[in-house]
Amino acid sequence: MHHDEIQKLKKILIEDNNDETNISRALKEVFKRQKSIIMTICVLELIYESVYLYDIILKRSGVLKFIKSVDNQLYVTVESYRDVVSRIRHYRQIDMKIKDNIIKTLQEEKDKLEADLEVLFGYFVEARYCSDVFNDKLKVFNQNEINISIDEFYDKIKEFVFENEDEKFERIQEVISAIPFALSRKRFFDYMKSGLIHEYTGYEKLLESIFEIEENFYGKLVEGYGDKFAEIANKIDELQTLDLKNAAKDDLEMYLKDTILLLSKIQDVREIVYSLIRIVNRLLIFYKSDKKIEDIMHEEPKIKIFFDIYSSIYEERYTKKKVKDFLKMLNENISNWYFELYNYNRLLSDVNYLENEIDTLIDEDILNDIEILAEYENLMNDDSDEFDDITGDIIDGSIVEDEINNLVSMIDDIIKFMNPDYRKVRMRRLLGIIPVPGNFENEFLNYLKSSLEFETTSNVKAAIMESVDKRIKLYKDMKNSKLLYEALLKNVKEGL
Repeated sequence: MHHDEIQKLKKILIEDNNDETNISRALKEVFKRQKSIIMTICVLELIYESVYLYDIILKRSGVLKFIKSVDNQLYVTVESYRDVVSRIRHYRQIDMKIKDNIIKTLQEEKDKLEADLEVLFGYFVEARYCSDVFNDKLKVFNQNEINISIDEFYDKIKEFVFENEDEKFERIQEVISAIPFALSRKRFFDYMKSGLIHEYTGYEKLLESIFEIEENFYGKLVEGYGDKFAEIANKIDELQTLDLKNAAKDDLEMYLKDTILLLSKIQDVREIVYSLIRIVNRLLIFYKSDKKIEDIMHEEPKIKIFFDIYSSIYEERYTKKKVKDFLKMLNENISNWYFELYNYNRLLSDVNYLENEIDTLIDEDILNDIEILAEYENLMNDDSDEFDDITGDIIDGSIVEDEINNLVSMIDDIIKFMNPDYRKVRMRRLLGIIPVPGNFENEFLNYLKSSLEFETTSNVKAAIMESVDKRIKLYKDMKNSKLLYEALLKNVKEGL
């Protein structure tokens, strides 16, 4: 797109005979181009996300109706952004005070949506545990016969785990989180401690790991659980308090079907909220910039065409197939612009950064550009900066030990009064989250064997082996596919 310009800037940045003034000027031009490209991507992604949300996700049967029933405020928010692209298309520079108010409102909206997303994650965790318990109970009724020997099964597992050394621990996590929980409480906590103790570059990263384990162990710990989307919380409580001691196969299958339907609805709402966050983030970039929409359309003339197509889609003059074809075309265009941004990013690594030149090269204007670009990057990545980690000294080992002991104590307190079925499935899930201890690869096959030995009936063993086999296939599918939403539901339906 701008190959000649990139080569020209590269020549200035890497030649030793260029003085600091020329290099500084070239850096400013790089940052200027980066900001311009990001604005182009921002508008393109805003069009893409709006079409995807309102003409793909919300066209799924019953989705909009369900949102309105569980949270009317979220429904109002969804409707308020329905034609946001048209507003951007006809946007004109406005008074700074009004602009600041718009940005403030968008930021408040983003905070609410991120809080909703956290609560929905808690519901997903708890509903998933319901499906785990029902699937485990149904294994007793499984009539499959074991088609391979136990030794062949272990050989297959070993081959899967070690076929790529770089992913060895990740593959161990996949396998051990798919079989019955077979560690004593003490050994489980020792495993957790061993997995979590490593060199952290900052306290925030340690807390990030701790919080992930806490929330995945007990979704109800998420702030706002039970208050927002109360209808979902009530349904989960109803499922978790069922007496399954003498449940018949038909009853378990009905409970599992209800759970899968609930999970599907939770996933729909999660996807909608996340899509809204992406829209809000791009609006924040747009309003924080001084760029005019005309400038962006001059940068990428195709935006005018995309706006026209969007209008036709909004007026429902496009079939579902044509909408998907448009999204595919738009995504290719976005990818091209990301590649253009990448080319300018690479230029920054070509600068001759000599220590005695830094103060001369980096002036206030460049620092301001860097801050703006960093903010844009966070918004484009749709990530919260809550756990942004600054590289620094390794934190004291005693601090790590104390935090891990607090986590162990919390989980220990909770499981004392927990239904044994739910305790086991939570422990099993955590084995797929906790980092694998450095020496565990020497023990994991013994762990598999001891897990299967707990099961005395051939049909249960067959069901467990089938679950592990499906988990391996799903892992490979997810490695080769971006269809995470479908994969997650497949995970639940097949009781992995």
